[in-house]
Amino acid sequence: MKLEEVKGVGPSTLRKLQSIDVSTVEDLINFLPKTYIDFNSPVSLNDLCDGQFSLIRVRIVKVTRPVKTKNGLSFFTADAVDFDAPETDKNRLKIVWYNQPYMLQKVKADEKYFVFGKVKFSGRRAELINPKIEPLDKQKNLSGIMPVYRTKGAVQQGVFKGIVDDALRKFSPADIANEKVRERYGIESVKDAFIRAHCPTSVEEGLKAQERIALEDTMKEILYYKIINSQAKENRVFEYRLDKSAVDDFVKSLPFPLTPTQKNALDEIFENLKSKRRMNRLLIGDVGSGKTIVALISALYAVKCGYQVAIVAPTEILAEQHFNNAKRFFDGFNINVTFLSGSVKGAERKERERDIASGKTDVVIGTHSVFSKTVKFRKLSFVVIDEQHKFGVAQKYDLQEKGAGVDTLTLTATPIPRSVLMLLYDELQLSEIDKSHKTKVKTFLVPDYKKDGMFSYVRDEAKKGNQAFIVCPKICDSEGMETYGAKTLFEELKNGVFSDVNVALIYGKMKAKEKSEIMQSFEAGDIDVLIATTVVEVGIDIKNATTIAVLNSERFGLATLHQLRGRVGRGDKKAFCFLHTLDAGNPRLKALTEFDEGYKLAELDFTLRGGGDYLGTRQSGEQDGGKYAIKITPDQIRFAKEIVTDGVLQEGFEIDKDDFYYYENKFKDVTVS
Repeated sequence: MKLEEVKGVGPSTLRKLQSIDVSTVEDLINFLPKTYIDFNSPVSLNDLCDGQFSLIRVRIVKVTRPVKTKNGLSFFTADAVDFDAPETDKNRLKIVWYNQPYMLQKVKADEKYFVFGKVKFSGRRAELINPKIEPLDKQKNLSGIMPVYRTKGAVQQGVFKGIVDDALRKFSPADIANEKVRERYGIESVKDAFIRAHCPTSVEEGLKAQERIALEDTMKEILYYKIINSQAKENRVFEYRLDKSAVDDFVKSLPFPLTPTQKNALDEIFENLKSKRRMNRLLIGDVGSGKTIVALISALYAVKCGYQVAIVAPTEILAEQHFNNAKRFFDGFNINVTFLSGSVKGAERKERERDIASGKTDVVIGTHSVFSKTVKFRKLSFVVIDEQHKFGVAQKYDLQEKGAGVDTLTLTATPIPRSVLMLLYDELQLSEIDKSHKTKVKTFLVPDYKKDGMFSYVRDEAKKGNQAFIVCPKICDSEGMETYGAKTLFEELKNGVFSDVNVALIYGKMKAKEKSEIMQSFEAGDIDVLIATTVVEVGIDIKNATTIAVLNSERFGLATLHQLRGRVGRGDKKAFCFLHTLDAGNPRLKALTEFDEGYKLAELDFTLRGGGDYLGTRQSGEQDGGKYAIKITPDQIRFAKEIVTDGVLQEGFEIDKDDFYYYENKFKDVTVS
């Protein structure tokens, strides 16, 4: 069934759904509510909490006349008390309606209403902006249980819910566990679980249904792992006849010694390449652990054995950095390296593609442009993919198809908790790349009222000759003053506290050439402070950068913050990470001030938020904050494993090609730090 066949999904809505990674009916029904609102349990004004969506029974005591602002906006306000409170009650709620003059006809003084919206406190007084409202004696829409989805404003909640409801009527997802096994373990069909998750009669029912869906995803993950692992004895296509000593001269030429764990990782890679099994290995190393040099040594070995290598990065900035490192390290070793990205066009691109096709080029380094159909290799045997989660399944499949049976090494600094690895994939062999050579970064939380002092510190560091990053969650202040935008902050700081230092702005939507020039200037030391979005999250290596300040850090995930922190402390100087926040009590942010190791943070994140970020992402729409509104515990993973071990494969169950490839990429041989 196609998504376009669902009622309410026309061309415009389809584009909006695709913008939140919903492209199929499976994506749609797997896009689970992030929370549920119980309209059966209204709260009083005394129980309101800042930032929460709440249903309140009120009596309107005052309605103001509409006012027009200089910007052309119109608004009016109403004061309300609890529905059973006297008019003289001082505990009042302020309600504001912007650009909704028709609401004046619906809101009357001395009348009682249900109001629903997001609570915001201004001082000690609660406010609602543009809430939904219904008369107390005519409750219709503000009743029952309302699921809330992470649609990011792309699709209205009511519209999205209607589309999901129609999809559930027409589409029946298949169970992995057959009926006999479901009866034995007391679990319902997954279709019933999806219906209850999207249309619950209580909050508890909705959450319980999400637990059942999470169980299905976990069983699927374990089952595919077993299938793929049993088929992994694939015969090798390319033979690597040289001894690993073929790279000894290169290793001796490096300006630093390899760590014992880097040597161990290389031994595993060489052993893999010499075996009869095609390599599909994942190299996990914390930020700054030295994954790149391991990849380059492996690439050199493949070239010396007579093959071509492709190294692919998710951003042009990171790809250029890999290219520059490769050119520097390979200098004098007769290795022909070329760069390929979307910004390489015309005659220059055609020439580079000809060199790749003829075999003149040994190593191709670039972005997703390497996946292009016009790029053809003469003898590609070895592929390195940096930060695989940044690429789509289809892109990685396209690259591997460029060389049948290619060996793949994937690099990532996104740690997977060991508890998840051991529970889900107990046959994996683990080894570690440590980061003992890396400077420890001291991390501090900065409440909003201290941000000016943070900026002054950054300026003082710049005056000493050190460099700094300042990272914002957005390009513009699209959500008002609660969220700092990079463009606005750049203008403010450039004309203020940073007026006597060199400051620049960089963000993802800039032209590639402009971004490249800015990064080259930053690397050369011509820029003191770089204000950016998360375009600098992965792999940027500036030895002189000693400080990073992250604005609105509560809006970033723990893994992203750990990656951002890894941009500094790459030299010998002391390094600092400042996490500006409006939520100083956030346990995830506090953890960053206590722990420097990615795995400790990953384990803590697993404890705080459950395992939802590691499971079921094939059809989750890659939602921010994970797929589920519940935590997945180790006990639930054990339960799923017990069921799978009991032989759950549903009769007639067919392996999905896209699922198979997704999990094949996920379940690599693993070298972990």
